[in-house]
Amino acid sequence: VIGGQLGYNHQLGPVVLGVEGDVALGSLVSPARCLVGWQSICEADTDLLATLAGRIGYARDTLLFYGKLGGALTHGSQTVSGAAGFPGRYEGSGLRGGWTAGGGVELALTPQLSAKAEYAWLDFGSDHATLRNGAETSSVKLSQSAQLVKLGFNWRPFGAPLPGAGPAPRIPGRDW
Repeated sequence: VIGGQLGYNHQLGPVVLGVEGDVALGSLVSPARCLVGWQSICEADTDLLATLAGRIGYARDTLLFYGKLGGALTHGSQTVSGAAGFPGRYEGSGLRGGWTAGGGVELALTPQLSAKAEYAWLDFGSDHATLRNGAETSSVKLSQSAQLVKLGFNWRPFGAPLPGAGPAPRIPGRDW
């Protein structure tokens, strides 16, 4: 997946409070055997992941350690193909809401540029799909979640200027 983010931080001493929204596009396909005797194939194809989360962190000079919690949104399609005693096919697509939690570390490379590594758990709950074979029906529970490791760069247009180019950041450490 590839994406971007937009956010705001406010620093109170070493404590950093913020809000961050991100959007990622790509193709996450997860097929699995399911139903009675594992004879059916359940597949989810996710093409969009988005989150809006609050962040709280601790800044120590050029490092920021943080945790985050918030809402999540996904768009994708689900397909269940039956076999043997449950022939048929279920297809659906749409937006699903859920939640996210995670944390990470950010390293200030310059006052405006930082690199980050983050882990995020996204959970979109479960839904039921019905397979039909004439008069017979079967219901299958579909659950969807994602674990992501995000690597990236952040640019702060209002960060302190480079050393020697203007006023220094507040002491101690960086202004996140």
